[in-house]
Amino acid sequence: LKEAQIISQAMGKDVSFQFTVVALEQATCSSYDLVLLGIPGDDDFEDTKRPCVAVRVMDFRHRVILLWSINKMLHRLREMRQMHQYLSRPDYLKHFRLEDPFTEPCLPQCSLVGEATIPLAAVFEARVHDFSIEIVSTYTFEAMGVIRLSLEPSSAQAPYSVIKFNVVMHDMVGFAEHEGTDVHTRMSIPGVDENGGASSTQMISGFNEDPIRFDSIHSMSVPLDGKRSTCLLVSVFAKVTPMHMEKLLSWDEMRESNQLDDIRRMQNEPEARIAESNFFRQEPHDVFAKVKILEMSENGKYVPVDVDQVSNVDVGTYQLRQGLQRRIVVNLAYSSAESLQWKEVKSIRVGDLRLYDIRASIPQPDQPNAYISLKLVQKPHFVENGNGMKELTVSGQWDSSLHGSSLLDRPTADNYHVQISLSIDVVSSRLEEPMTFTLDQNLQIRPRSWLRPQSMFKQLWKTARIVHTTSGIFSALLKPISAKRATDVWRINSQQDYVKGEEELVGWKPRGASLIQDFYEIQKKQRRGREVENVKILLKRHIDDIPLTAADGHIPISTDQEQLLTRFVRLWRTKSASAPPAEKSGQTELDTAPVPSGTVPPRLQAVVHFVPKNPCVLKSSYILAPTTSTLEPLRWQRHFAELRPPYLHIYAVPSGDEVTVINLRNARIDTDPPVKKLLHSERVGGNCWAVYGAMNTWLFAARSEIQKAEWVLAIDRYFAGGNGIGS
Repeated sequence: LKEAQIISQAMGKDVSFQFTVVALEQATCSSYDLVLLGIPGDDDFEDTKRPCVAVRVMDFRHRVILLWSINKMLHRLREMRQMHQYLSRPDYLKHFRLEDPFTEPCLPQCSLVGEATIPLAAVFEARVHDFSIEIVSTYTFEAMGVIRLSLEPSSAQAPYSVIKFNVVMHDMVGFAEHEGTDVHTRMSIPGVDENGGASSTQMISGFNEDPIRFDSIHSMSVPLDGKRSTCLLVSVFAKVTPMHMEKLLSWDEMRESNQLDDIRRMQNEPEARIAESNFFRQEPHDVFAKVKILEMSENGKYVPVDVDQVSNVDVGTYQLRQGLQRRIVVNLAYSSAESLQWKEVKSIRVGDLRLYDIRASIPQPDQPNAYISLKLVQKPHFVENGNGMKELTVSGQWDSSLHGSSLLDRPTADNYHVQISLSIDVVSSRLEEPMTFTLDQNLQIRPRSWLRPQSMFKQLWKTARIVHTTSGIFSALLKPISAKRATDVWRINSQQDYVKGEEELVGWKPRGASLIQDFYEIQKKQRRGREVENVKILLKRHIDDIPLTAADGHIPISTDQEQLLTRFVRLWRTKSASAPPAEKSGQTELDTAPVPSGTVPPRLQAVVHFVPKNPCVLKSSYILAPTTSTLEPLRWQRHFAELRPPYLHIYAVPSGDEVTVINLRNARIDTDPPVKKLLHSERVGGNCWAVYGAMNTWLFAARSEIQKAEWVLAIDRYFAGGNGIGS
């Protein structure tokens, strides 16, 4: 949320983001917008369990307030990053058809400003009852006005199983026109009329600061066997003004201001610092995967299969021979061994066979086939290199006949590929479930007697490159599982995490746990208000049964009645054991939360995404890098490098196989590393530089000072603009 606010402010979008809570039956769109503009209601929250935390989007330019789910916010944030990334390159941005991620393609005209719930007990009693109910803001959870309405029986004919009643809307006070105009209400009965039956009043304008007079009657119905606790939901919509939006921003700032910090600042008392080990944070990691398929040769040994690559972004196509025994070798490299803590490989699976037409780029699925688990040839092998990278290598025996598919049993036609999915499950001691890495591999089945053409002319005009491995990049995000206890909520708080550019945010803070507290407080207050209204209806029904008072003003009661009333009063005054303890003024959650010295690390869950290779190459040339093996003396080795933001791809020479990738996001470039004095060589001289990443450090060298400057400038030119890298 903080990153979205920073990007919005940097691009001058006049859009403010903030957390909010969407109630169980809260309406998100006006009936006028649903009918006249064809806006698809609250489909965004259709699969979301309510009440839930959502994002309030205030568009000052279009004067509208929107509600986004967390999933939609994450999707839009990726589009915001891409648009902000290419902001300084309009010649490159014009090739993308990016819609504005800060708003909607079809904007509503009215915004939800408040709601009220009215109990329908009087409807089941067939009585007339007048209400004066507070309208509660759905964003501040404070009363913003009072609405007056009446419920009365209806004389219209209705089926026996339905009770018809009328809602007489009188007026609403407390909402001025300088905060919003075209005010109207939407009435619905949650849980009863999902398929229709909602009614709306007319849009009222020109009321200035006077009461908003609706003066309308609306006919509604409830099932005869419905629950007596059924309520009428009245949602107030309006075309809000910037003044109303500024009012909401001021409330958020005031609610999140910490008075305790102000007191400490006045008394010059240092703030207590909590160690980072006591917090549960999300951990991003990069995993580089390499796949190699081996086939048995004539001498009984398994040799790597040729992979044809027609372009730099092409994954490659394995040239398999028909009917041979095969093995699949998977190598996973990562630089965060202490964080991932991999223990073993649970399984390697192959499945999801598809026939892929190269010309049409359309996969043609084969008959449904399950994944086949490969038998491991040997135990997974862990190796730690000298540069801090740790590699996991596992090999499995692949019997393609177990799939029962003709795609793997017969030669593949020209211009077609067979695409399979290769999945590997890795168990970590910190995760509840294994991490699953899935790579799509392209195959071409050749006859057993097939030989690669050796003609000189064909080799001259051939554009394909022959390698022996395919590779892919995975982004693994380790997230702590939701806290089981309320006292552990503060541990997963990421409010204080630094985001580049947050120093430009003045007067804006993301809402914290106070938002949830305010929501539950107003829910409790509204529930008590409904109980009071139900009691009023009950007393009104039995008003005739109450005896008249005596001349002295007391009601004559018997001894048994007096004892019963005395018992009720005593129970009423008894303090409930389940009541929450009263908090001291000025005390925050961090003060009440215990900070144990030996905190048990939380169980995490992993979200793994495949990262496709960026087709844009900013810089490519040969560079030198020190060897990483700990078994041989240190020497400079020649590699080919490509800068495809945000990764730097390193290839082996002369085989062309991709060796590793380096994530340059949140990295730092050092053009004069101190370690170069220890690695001084006549081959590289002083033309070396270092890349300091989040988990590791890499050292490179160029043939000349000019080539070194070109690499450093190419990296700075792209990343220094706003992706968290500097030199």
